[in-house]
Amino acid sequence: MSTELVKQDPRIGAIKLQLEKGKALIAQVAPKHLTADRMVRLAMLAVSKQPKLAECSPLSILKSMMVASELGLEPGGALGHGYLVPYKTNQAKRGEKPIWVTECQFIAGYRGLAKLARNSGEIEIIEAHPVYPGDKFVVRRGTVTELVHEPDYLGGEERTDKALCYYALARYKGGAVQFEVMTRAQIDTVMLNTQSEGKYGPWLDHFDEMARKTCIRRLAKSLPLESEKFARALEMSDARDEGDTDIEIPVDVVVEPEPANPNEAAKQALRATKKADQ
Repeated sequence: MSTELVKQDPRIGAIKLQLEKGKALIAQVAPKHLTADRMVRLAMLAVSKQPKLAECSPLSILKSMMVASELGLEPGGALGHGYLVPYKTNQAKRGEKPIWVTECQFIAGYRGLAKLARNSGEIEIIEAHPVYPGDKFVVRRGTVTELVHEPDYLGGEERTDKALCYYALARYKGGAVQFEVMTRAQIDTVMLNTQSEGKYGPWLDHFDEMARKTCIRRLAKSLPLESEKFARALEMSDARDEGDTDIEIPVDVVVEPEPANPNEAAKQALRATKKADQ
């Protein structure tokens, strides 16, 4: 994150300042393979790529990074474990006139959910795939349950078409297999029921990954996993991805109050950046 970008948008300066102040809190919950510095860099990179995140309160971004750190997942980046997503959240009490603010929420992607499922120790493999026109795809249910998918990799231009459906498959260490299939129409219905309606955020930028995650999420509801982290990631995904706009971020963090003047926040962030570089 360049100092020039912080100068141009005071809101980004306020976000960077909040994250710098919250490094110790992130470090308290992050596993050994994740450092607070890395998580702050990933957060600021996400903000630079997704302009709507600059509209979120800095505190909600810090809370989201703490959730990601606690789950051991990185937002954005090459691993694709999850995403920082802006949402309109109603802060009014039930029955009162709505007070809408933009808040950030960490949402696990399909790779993140798969990682947490494998970490449970009960699942050997969990994966999700699209099925395109030209692929051989057969599903059999009954006394013998079977899923056969033979991708038509040599089909040429047809594989650039929209996927016809998606499926998720989990193989237990004992050898048993479970799977779930969703049509493209079912996936689109989930997307359209979200707050973004697919117009921004991960559904727009990473549709294929979100579709795969939707299948894994549906499959996961029938998996007898006893992983607290997996259950938490799944619960947050359900609430946000199914369009629940009246929800609070489930992390309580006590931090110093933000500067009332965003320009002052930008100045403090710049000072903090220079100090860190020394």
